[in-house]
Formats: sequence, C-alpha cells, structure tokens
Amino acid sequence: MIFSRKHDIIFVEMSDFYLKLYEKNRAFLTARPKLKKCVFLADKLCTVAVGAAYAFLCVYALCILRLYSLADFLRLFGLPAICLALTSILRRAVNAQRPYERGVEPLFTKTRRGQSFPSRHLSCAAVIAGVGFAYFLPCGIVCAACAAILFYTRFACGWHFPRDLFCGLLLGAACALPAFLI
Repeated sequence: MIFSRKHDIIFVEMSDFYLKLYEKNRAFLTARPKLKKCVFLADKLCTVAVGAAYAFLCVYALCILRLYSLADFLRLFGLPAICLALTSILRRAVNAQRPYERGVEPLFTKTRRGQSFPSRHLSCAAVIAGVGFAYFLPCGIVCAACAAILFYTRFACGWHFPRDLFCGLLLGAACALPAFLI
C-alpha cells in the first residue's frame, strides 16, 4: 500500500478501480455534450436548492410553526453551523489534494487547490436533510435527493474523490443526528 503523504495514513494512492470508473464515466459524458452540460447544471441547481430548502425550513419553523425554544434554535441553526465549522476545520487540517491536482483530467475545469476532504457540499446537504426530516419531511426528502445528485456530480466532474464525498455525507449525518435527540 503506497501512501500519498508520509504522515497521512488514511489517504492511499488512487486505485486502478477509481481511475477506470472515473475515466469510463468521463468518456461517456464527454461523448454526450448535452448530458455533460446537464451534469454541470444539476450540480449548480442542487447546491442552490439545498440552500433554498434550508432558508425555507428556517422560515417555516420560525414563522409558521412558531418554534422559538432553545432546542429548536439549536436544531435549526446550531447543528448546521457546527457541521460547517467541523468540515472547514477538517478540510484545513487535512488539506487533501483534489483529483485534478493528482493528474485526473476533470470534466469541467476548477482552479481551487487542496481542501478536498471532506466535501463541504455533501456535509451541508446531509445535515440540512437531517434537520429537514426532523421538521418538515418534504424538505428532508428534497435535500436527501439533492445530496445524492451532488454525490454523483462532484465525482463525475472530477472535483472530489469518493472518500471525500462519503466522509462529507457521514459527517453531515452525524451532525444531524442530535436533531432527533434534542
């Protein structure tokens, strides 16, 4: 097993399986320009949809349900804030390279360097989906569907390794869990 950094035992070099899967997916999308554009647009749309769903959820809980307890504020604002902070701290501490920094040709060019692990898009989508499930089921379903789409699009575009995406989802889900316990 070859490690990408001497001090970093959790990140192994890209496997042949990942490279073959990514390249096969990339070739499929490159041969279909309209579908390729749809993948890019789906990434942007789902990112905006999760943010809009979170805004709606906050307005719904505060203005329509009139939930003003400390527990509700912790669920609605504290858990997503904690998740965002933990994700940001972990990204800075690990500073993992992105696939395109390691020689993988991305589907769409990005210039951002490092801080790939864990995926902030996925951790935020997961925690918002979890909080959404606690308050308004349709909001949770929309955010969970967006998280699934974001998982695929961020992989397909070559912006994150699968480990970045899985860990982002797990971190977001772990941060959302207290929404059901508070």
